[in-house]
Amino acid sequence: MRSTKLIFLTWTVVFLMFKVHALKQAFCADFPPSVLALESTETWLPFFGTEINTLEQLMAVIHSSSAKELISNECLKTCHLSDRCRQDLRRLWIDLLLIAARDSHEYSQQMKELRSQYVFYRNSKQTPPSNKISQMFHTSCIGGCYLLLNKLKNVTLFRCACTDPCLVQKSCTLANCTTMGIFEHQYKCNCGSNEVWDEEVYSCISEDLHSLRTSSPEVTNCVCKPQYTGDNCSKLADACKERIQHPYLPNGGQLTAGNTACNVNHEGNSCQSFITAEGDPYYRCRCNRHTWIPNPDLRYDNCLKRRSMCDSVICVFGKCVTTTTGTKPICICLPGYSGKACTEWVGEWTEWSPWDLCRPACGDVRMTVRSRDCLSMIADATDKRDCRGPAIEYARCAEHPCARSEGTYLSSYFAIRQNAIAASVSTAAIACATVSTIWLMFCWSNLSSTVRVLFLAWKTRYRS
Repeated sequence: MRSTKLIFLTWTVVFLMFKVHALKQAFCADFPPSVLALESTETWLPFFGTEINTLEQLMAVIHSSSAKELISNECLKTCHLSDRCRQDLRRLWIDLLLIAARDSHEYSQQMKELRSQYVFYRNSKQTPPSNKISQMFHTSCIGGCYLLLNKLKNVTLFRCACTDPCLVQKSCTLANCTTMGIFEHQYKCNCGSNEVWDEEVYSCISEDLHSLRTSSPEVTNCVCKPQYTGDNCSKLADACKERIQHPYLPNGGQLTAGNTACNVNHEGNSCQSFITAEGDPYYRCRCNRHTWIPNPDLRYDNCLKRRSMCDSVICVFGKCVTTTTGTKPICICLPGYSGKACTEWVGEWTEWSPWDLCRPACGDVRMTVRSRDCLSMIADATDKRDCRGPAIEYARCAEHPCARSEGTYLSSYFAIRQNAIAASVSTAAIACATVSTIWLMFCWSNLSSTVRVLFLAWKTRYRS
């Protein structure tokens, strides 16, 4: 009894020390979807491409020689992991992606920034995840599930970390189901005698079944499998060449043929036809991104929008237009905004008033003025905000012709007046000199005698 308690206590301590987690915590954390659907995955992880952020390249990375260290790791031998194992597997996984993405600077830089958050992430309750972290775990969840099932070929470990398609299918019992892949449609049922498994309708059908007769014996009506078409179901359905029905359109309408929607042309656009997990024929466009891009107004895949310079420009409060030559994008801002990206608030002004008359009417320096009002500050404005920029502008006017002639007249007037004054002064001086000379000639002798008599009289009186 004591030994049992001791063993139980020892395992409890070990559990608390290492914090054992399920294998799914390593690759999926708390983001594992209930089931992996190929069609929903394709919306954020394209099937094909040369970039690392595609399903095709993700599978290729797992089969590359660079994945040996991850595949041979001791932590991938049990369903339960310690914190150290969980972090080690995440570190090996993201380092593997970094090696594969060395030629893509943008994607490589993004993963370097997420590396620490991804490796040490615990759960969404303790650390609210960003969209990039969530997408990173969705990618590693797909990669980890594929590695466990297709590379290690260990169904037990796969079921520890991922949702087995056999557990969610309803075509047969779990004992008669074989897992063929990681996505929900990748399973196979073991059929009875004289029956075969049909991967297109996901059902066991008779080996002798060729067609169903749904009309009179005189006319045969073939009900084709999803990937076949034609009167006798002998022609492969090609969604690129033929119009197909799809639930994206209202009232079960028909899409245009894929070649038309993808705008297949000599500029590099192409169309790929395939059968979805639900058994519907569909297509996928691969656009030449330098010239054509998907038109977001259409709900189906397409390459019907010609790429323009505006596709790489964001006008926050406005819209982008190109010049007449189509070589330069320009943002046309909403009222009240300005700047290259329409992010600068300048206020909503009225139109400038007409320029006022030039003042003064004549002169070498004359000015005119115009004004405008700030509409965002009027009494009826719902969101009152100051306008930026001047409310009044001044401009210099040209010299008026009358200013030069009037100036010449004034200058001549003052010059003539000054000469007249100078002539008057000269005349007065000459007249004064003439009068003084005559007076001295005729009156000086009489005056001098009178002065001499007065002087002698004063002198005699002073002595007496």
